[in-house]
Amino acid sequence: MNDPEEAYIPIPVNGINVGLLNCYEAEFPELYRIYALKGTQVVLAPTAADVGTVNADGTFFSSWTYPDISKTAIPGNAYSNKMFTVYANHAMRQFRSDGSLSGVYLGNSAIADPYGEMLAHANNMPTLLVADCVPGNYLPTHPYGESDYIKDRRPELYAALTKMEATLPDGSTYRYPQNPNNRHEDS
Repeated sequence: MNDPEEAYIPIPVNGINVGLLNCYEAEFPELYRIYALKGTQVVLAPTAADVGTVNADGTFFSSWTYPDISKTAIPGNAYSNKMFTVYANHAMRQFRSDGSLSGVYLGNSAIADPYGEMLAHANNMPTLLVADCVPGNYLPTHPYGESDYIKDRRPELYAALTKMEATLPDGSTYRYPQNPNNRHEDS
């Protein structure tokens, strides 16, 4: 897909505009905003954020725990974009076909409403979350007519968001590669 306008198109499902973010994409607020600007009412984000992955010999390949975005980014993006966000994370353990452990996952699936409140939240266990996601049940988040995050945007101020380089907190400069699949290439 070469045309960015073709990306992140909501799909109507039973009269509700639904968007899909895959795994790590759920952590980028810009993607929720793109969906909001296209009329999306619910974003689904399946993922497999792990606590650690295990090599075939039983040693941990990684033990870096992902941040629990189900309690931070998911409700924050729901609120700032006035949409439902559904975060479905793999829970507990996953095994290989030979029965050996391949990974341990964070779980904590969640459904947040347009006010940034949790409608449903799971612990680290297989869980079916069910919630009524009815966009018409939610009034504006600010006193009516005063504020609207979408209408009050100032796109003319956002040029820095699309620059191909950034100054990192340590003062170094990061240049984004022309090929986003190779972020370590020299540009």
